[in-house]
Amino acid sequence: MTMLSTEYPAYFESYINLAMTERPLAEELKVNFDQEIAFLKSIDESKKDYAYDEGKWTIGQILQHIIDVELVMAHRAFRVSRKDETGLPGFDHNAYVEVADISHKSLADLCAELIMVRNVTNMHFSNLKEEALGTIGTVSNNAMSVRALGYIIIGHMKHHNKILKERYL
Repeated sequence: MTMLSTEYPAYFESYINLAMTERPLAEELKVNFDQEIAFLKSIDESKKDYAYDEGKWTIGQILQHIIDVELVMAHRAFRVSRKDETGLPGFDHNAYVEVADISHKSLADLCAELIMVRNVTNMHFSNLKEEALGTIGTVSNNAMSVRALGYIIIGHMKHHNKILKERYL
């Protein structure tokens, strides 16, 4: 699968590079998720509030962040795929983490929520034709394709799971 660098802002390049494979995007969203969620489900519940250093997010906060970002990116992909010409705003992911109250959620709850969110993401992307994936919209004053948003969802989760493996577990 190839994608033009004009389909996304350069700051998303690392996520897209983590996600690109030869599989069609809708298939990669499913295959990759099965691997990534299995890892997240394997994390012991006692680690939910663990952060490897002061000021760093906890494991629970990272899971909530993955959910939040997927919700935002999938919403953007939906609107761009529907040819909504409204410029879509950015968001402050740090502010989202600060106000998200996960005190009542277990890691299992967060994984279940992430599965539900990905099921909706998968349903939307599996119904898009190839030409819809190339549809370009405006996100945070940048050109962004539906395809790029899908790969960003995949790469973002892979990025955070890599950090969890390297620094938290």
